[in-house]
Amino acid sequence: HEHGADAAFAGWLMPIVPPMVSSAVGIGLVGALDGLEAQRTLLVVRAMLFGTTIIPALFVMGLVWHRLLRFGVGPAQRVPMLASVLGPLGQSATASIALGTAAETLLPAPLGAALHAAGVAYAVVALGFASLWFAIVVLLVARQARRGLPFSLAWWSFTFPVGTCVTGFAALAHETGLAAVAAVALASYATLVGAWLVVVSRTLHGAIVTGELLLPPEPGRTAR
Repeated sequence: HEHGADAAFAGWLMPIVPPMVSSAVGIGLVGALDGLEAQRTLLVVRAMLFGTTIIPALFVMGLVWHRLLRFGVGPAQRVPMLASVLGPLGQSATASIALGTAAETLLPAPLGAALHAAGVAYAVVALGFASLWFAIVVLLVARQARRGLPFSLAWWSFTFPVGTCVTGFAALAHETGLAAVAAVALASYATLVGAWLVVVSRTLHGAIVTGELLLPPEPGRTAR
């Protein structure tokens, strides 16, 4: 495929994230396995799934950042999809803590404890950048809303990616015991619920009441 320098958009992250989801939720399978060898093997597989997502995601996020700096945000309908960048960040934070917790249980003390600490440290860094990106998305969406931001299914980008940050902050709050982090997790959850209610109502209205979502899309207006 041939793509121009302005072709990158956050939607490219969607097929990359599933392995990270498997890495994060795979902790539930560890206890179901018999024998330490099988449990450690699953831990290694989950860590490999983590790498399968995070490295390509970093490349795509770099391309999206480059596109924002050089070419603007693109068509107005795609502006909400910028929230998709939160997906691999929040999910990787959740996965890193889950992996570290499992490693501390399954591996020898020095190595397991070190991996646990590394998982928490990574989560702090990833959620820090996620917070910055969330602020950027809020500003860009607010600016585009003043110019005109039509509803589309891209608005669903405000749900799952934000949800991954909720689980990431909740896991970090559990590990650190910090009230401030717990408050951020709660605020993120409230934001998620509000976004979900808005998107669901707009989707039902557009699909059932007006039928607009079932019509062929119109060419998007480019936002700068």
